[in-house]
Amino acid sequence: MNVRSAWRRLFPAGPAVIGAGPGRGLRFDVGGGNPDFAAGTYEPPVQQALADCLKPGDVVLDVGANVGFIAVIAAKLVGPAGRVVAFEPVPENARLVRRNARLNGLSRLEVVETAVGDRCGSARLVLARLSGGSALAGTDLPPDACGEIEVPLTTLDAWHAREPATRPALVKIDVEGAELAVLRGAVGLLAAARPMLLLEVDDADADLAETKAAACGAFCEDHGYRVGRLPDAYPDIAWCVIHMLATPR
Repeated sequence: MNVRSAWRRLFPAGPAVIGAGPGRGLRFDVGGGNPDFAAGTYEPPVQQALADCLKPGDVVLDVGANVGFIAVIAAKLVGPAGRVVAFEPVPENARLVRRNARLNGLSRLEVVETAVGDRCGSARLVLARLSGGSALAGTDLPPDACGEIEVPLTTLDAWHAREPATRPALVKIDVEGAELAVLRGAVGLLAAARPMLLLEVDDADADLAETKAAACGAFCEDHGYRVGRLPDAYPDIAWCVIHMLATPR
């Protein structure tokens, strides 16, 4: 059996049933994404943070939703009385978020097909072969870049201005180098709603990853948050990934 055949036996095309974690039992189409999504073993500390922080009826903003793994888990946790808004600018990823919502009857999971930053308008998005690796031009260039597209760009404050009565309980931000821009574009939302913030920063260089984490942490602290780190989700790889949970003081 060749490698491709073995891979297809382990991870067949189409939806699988998530096997572990708070998303266990959900149907999920990985598409070209990480097979750990289907296994339910992707970033266990992040999944645990969702389970600890969310309750039925909560509203969640998922900024940088990739193919929807975090979004569907959040939608399961907040239940039919809650709501998840997934921001995802890569068209194929956005399609898969919608598909994964439909596979599980998660009608309160909606997709906003736009990038998020500190201004409104449009931006160039550098695509990556890895489904979650695309990045806004001028931030971190993906090591597996494979083209560019023009995408709409918004801010969380602009979104909140259209829905001022909505008070998210948690905002998850995973945007490949644009984390501070997203935070700067959310000052009004942070002041009005005081959501918890679940942030990811990463870099091949550990010192640069720490610099990004420090900058995001300082911003959050300046806006009335306590910042803590989650356990290391990737202890066995060289690439440095840092997850932080910021809670309002």
